[in-house]
Amino acid sequence: MPLRQIEKTGFARIDPDELARRVPPSDALRARFSTVNPSLIEKVSQKYWNSQCSLAHRTTLTKTFDQDALLAYAGHSFFIDTIGQYIGVEPRIRYISAWIDYPTKADGPVSTQMFHRDPPHLKQIKTFLYLNDVSELNGPFSYVEGSHKDITRSLPHFRHSDDDVAALYPDAITANVTGRAGSLVIADVNGFHRGLKPVRGYRALLTVFYSGDRPACDDHEGPVIE
Repeated sequence: MPLRQIEKTGFARIDPDELARRVPPSDALRARFSTVNPSLIEKVSQKYWNSQCSLAHRTTLTKTFDQDALLAYAGHSFFIDTIGQYIGVEPRIRYISAWIDYPTKADGPVSTQMFHRDPPHLKQIKTFLYLNDVSELNGPFSYVEGSHKDITRSLPHFRHSDDDVAALYPDAITANVTGRAGSLVIADVNGFHRGLKPVRGYRALLTVFYSGDRPACDDHEGPVIE
């Protein structure tokens, strides 16, 4: 099912119960995040917001997790097999990162809150594991369905407004992917996507980037955990 969905629309969503059955290490990561004091998250968020002003919208939580647990999750056979079938080669884990996004003083979206394609790779997939409940209010993953099918259909800049993307894909559906904690999104990030700007609360997630090719500038033998 996830494979067919990715091929058709560019992304697939897996609910928490199904993911727990398919990828047991996901439960350990969710359990670890549940032990993080919410007031500490709020304090960290406010610190970054106040120090960076309108540009701050994210801070990393990766060091909250055990590195071996992250590698066990990212390297699980479900991901390697499913993504390998999709891209046609055994995927390479490029990096692993966890972060929180939260409301900021900026009037509009900033950085990855705007539509973008990831830097060009012929074969690339990202997974996004929601660590808290994600609604329309706290920054769901958003994807222009079908935009992964023709990466030559592009815009001149890296970040794009809603109007720019609507002009490029006038008939496409933009899906905002909400879900309970433990939900997973698997996406071909050659397509236009973003994390919507939170207006209330925060969004916490863990992402893993898989690629079938290796850029000339990439000197890392193993995945970057940051």
